[in-house]
Amino acid sequence: MFALTPGRPLCVGTLTLLAVGASTILLWLRRWFESALRVGPRRFLFHFRWSQRLEFCSRCVRLLLPLDSLNRCGRCENFTLCSNCVSRACAAHDHDLFEDVIPLIVDQSVLTKARCTAEALSLAFKLFGPRPCLGWRPHIADIPASNYTWMSYSSAEDIALDLGCAMEALVQASPPLACRFVGLLCAVCVPWFITDFSCTLKGLPLVPMHRATSVEQLAHILVETQLQILVASWHLRQTVVLATTKASRTSLRHVIWIDDDSDAYAM
Repeated sequence: MFALTPGRPLCVGTLTLLAVGASTILLWLRRWFESALRVGPRRFLFHFRWSQRLEFCSRCVRLLLPLDSLNRCGRCENFTLCSNCVSRACAAHDHDLFEDVIPLIVDQSVLTKARCTAEALSLAFKLFGPRPCLGWRPHIADIPASNYTWMSYSSAEDIALDLGCAMEALVQASPPLACRFVGLLCAVCVPWFITDFSCTLKGLPLVPMHRATSVEQLAHILVETQLQILVASWHLRQTVVLATTKASRTSLRHVIWIDDDSDAYAM
């Protein structure tokens, strides 16, 4: 606090400090006001009411608001940089920084109104629409990892519905008494989740299998479940071909190939 002595004018340094403090406060209020307008006042207040931990820039100690972009360190715990400090501090940090966004905390009580898993999943897609849902990055040996490419919840829902409608049409074109099972043989990756979402939204029973499933095991699954559709990794095509040949009887009619990485650690 500044104490004003009666009869003595304020010095230039004091006035400068007061001006800097006032401009900082105005800038801070402007950021909060813009953030509240961007997400909506009610959602803005709900976010800070239920936020368990506030995040600050590790350099300028600025509070990060909902949907603010930032960069995180993949190794250092709780090291984040705001967008203003990234260009100045990125070169000084020893580890790779990855782009991220402060997620907006929303009221999830609407999910309790769902009557089934498919309805709950559909509500979740709409509730978290613009937020990042599924991310991936190139896997190249001996090259530092790059930033993730993110698919939003809205995009994931659109792709899952398109795939689900296509598989549903294939199943409906089969004989009336045929089984509706869909098989999934690949690593846990973005297409794996999309296929799972598709089957859930369209009510198609899914048979997930580990990517290390042998020819004999896959042949047994084909016989017992009478799969009509199989979603499988392209690099496992030899296993699929041998299993269909080895199976005593099979209803497999369609195979959807996924062009994923054959490296077991390229998730």
